[in-house]
Amino acid sequence: MSLVPDVDRVMRWDRYIGAIVDNESRALQKFAFDVAIEALEQMRVRFNLIDEVPTISVIRDESINAGVLYGLIQINTGLLQIIFDPPVVDSFPVLGLRVPKDLLSGFMLAWVFAHEYSHENRKHTTLEERFAGDPQVCQALEYDADMCATAALYREIQFYAPPGTPDISCREICIYSIYCILKALPSAPGSRSHMSSLCRIGYAMRKISSMNSASLSTGINEPDAAIYDEIMGRMVDLLIRLERGFCAANGHTLDAEAVLSDLLGDGDVPFLKWQEIRGHVYDVSGIRA
Repeated sequence: MSLVPDVDRVMRWDRYIGAIVDNESRALQKFAFDVAIEALEQMRVRFNLIDEVPTISVIRDESINAGVLYGLIQINTGLLQIIFDPPVVDSFPVLGLRVPKDLLSGFMLAWVFAHEYSHENRKHTTLEERFAGDPQVCQALEYDADMCATAALYREIQFYAPPGTPDISCREICIYSIYCILKALPSAPGSRSHMSSLCRIGYAMRKISSMNSASLSTGINEPDAAIYDEIMGRMVDLLIRLERGFCAANGHTLDAEAVLSDLLGDGDVPFLKWQEIRGHVYDVSGIRA
């Protein structure tokens, strides 16, 4: 990827795109940003939010990170490098599916932006302060942002899917996009405020398996219990294939049992803590969680 040479350390995303010298790279990144921002707009409509979609800025910083503060989403060039040149899996044929690179990058970027947008519109910073930075609360809030972002990405993928695309393919693309992001994070084993990457992927799989397939549904959390087990089985199979490819690329042997164990390595603690504090989200943000 051609990163921008000799410009301000912090810049609006459109200035960042405009300064990219290579035409092909500029076009790819412009399209991906457009996809991601459209996902935020659709998320705003579904949640019936009054505020505009946050301003997005790019920070020249090679650390793999993104954040949100006072309505401003910031993403580091180090994370953009991962998004536009994913090191985890070389190509999409592992799924037997084909997705243009710029669209896949757009989906990955959309999940990151939707995650940060959820922190902002659900007032997670206020809640962290209310609970004095309790690590379990921090993980529960990350869980909440992940679930909102996963739901938003699934709907965005449905929007871009060609007519006749099986719904299960949309769900697989969603999990694949999230996998590429989370497996590349330096905090993949987990930290004080974040679950391990595999645990976060496991929760995303549960979320995507429980969502109603009706893309025009008024709610984004409507369960379709009749097919949950079938979809979850497909998601687990997908993850094992991805992990097998990841291990092979890194000279490791896949331990499938260990992978399945790590999927819920933190047990249900983040989910249970979320159930305990979710009423506070409505108190501070007016959004029903």
